[in-house]
Amino acid sequence: MAEETHGQPPAPDEEDLAEQRRMAIQWSQTFTDLLVSKKLSTDLVREEYAASDPVFVEKTRNLPDEYDHWRKLRGDGSCGLRALSFGYFELLAGLQDRSVWSREKARFADLNGLLYRSGLDEFIWVEWVEATAKLFDDLAATETKDAALNVIETRFNNADESIEILTHLRFLISYWLKEEDSRYAQYLPDMSMDEYITLLQATHSELDEVSLRAAYDMLLEKGGIALEVLYLDRSPGEKVTHYVYDPSTEKSKRTGTVHFLYRP
Repeated sequence: MAEETHGQPPAPDEEDLAEQRRMAIQWSQTFTDLLVSKKLSTDLVREEYAASDPVFVEKTRNLPDEYDHWRKLRGDGSCGLRALSFGYFELLAGLQDRSVWSREKARFADLNGLLYRSGLDEFIWVEWVEATAKLFDDLAATETKDAALNVIETRFNNADESIEILTHLRFLISYWLKEEDSRYAQYLPDMSMDEYITLLQATHSELDEVSLRAAYDMLLEKGGIALEVLYLDRSPGEKVTHYVYDPSTEKSKRTGTVHFLYRP
């Protein structure tokens, strides 16, 4: 097992961030056809780093033993939000449980109260809400797991439709932060919450440890979903570091786990 740490992941250092941005640009120039790839063997991750930094070689060597597949996402700045949103819907699609789909659609309807209370004109966000609701409706119309997964893959690879779903989630997270200011302001010593929200709402702004935590608290934790973040960095150890966000729900009643890989 890789090292497991519970709590708030530290911010990545500037060298790691610069490398992530460089690799993201290089990758997006090579793979411009898909926003979210089909399932790929994790052997590819190991092979990709085989001639890389020795630290990454060591940490990726055993990754295929723990995870048999992964997906590449276009590195356009929205990849973190896309990974979280796609992982959430992929998990739901795989369950083939209409009661869970109905429950989660109702939770989104409740979360939309954040948009109403924000004072933002409804005509700005109504199409975002409709796009997410339609995704739930299309899931409910499927009869098999494969059909449900195909709906998710197709929707998230449609640039126009996926950006509406991602923007919906981005603004829900930002207004959740605003209403829960007292919980998160301590992690923003260098700016006000309003300044942070302005940055977060910008198209293709990256998720950081604050917005990821807020997204987990708002979306996943309340749905009984755990989040496992794998962070490939230069920290000590032979394995990719794990950060686990565990919901308060009893394990037997949890919906599942979304897995997240951050890598340079």
